[in-house]
Amino acid sequence: MKNFLPVLFLDDDEEITDITKSIFDDFGVELVTFNDGHKALSYLKENKVSLIMTDLKMPKMDGFAFYAEIKKTINSETPTLLVSGSIEETIAAKAKELGFTGAIKKPFEMEEIIRQVRKLIEKSH
Repeated sequence: MKNFLPVLFLDDDEEITDITKSIFDDFGVELVTFNDGHKALSYLKENKVSLIMTDLKMPKMDGFAFYAEIKKTINSETPTLLVSGSIEETIAAKAKELGFTGAIKKPFEMEEIIRQVRKLIEKSH
């Protein structure tokens, strides 16, 4: 998607970020990936993105803590999706309450996630 800022994807599993980046590239969506929340926050302090996708369960900093830091220190306007293998009703409700744009269960179907990402990017611009 030309003329749009990249999408940031945070997941502690490097294999997942590598595969997701490759597929996003195939669909013309630029994806910057991180496996560490602190490094992703450093990037966000210096760069703008169209959308943020973060895994929930990660060592050091989970997805909820990462999102809280974004809201506190960077930009709460950027749409943010919670991505997790366990999107239970209570987790989805907490994500919505905190202000996440949405929640997606892993493993996700790539064409569906690309469709949702494009829709959110276009809506935010």
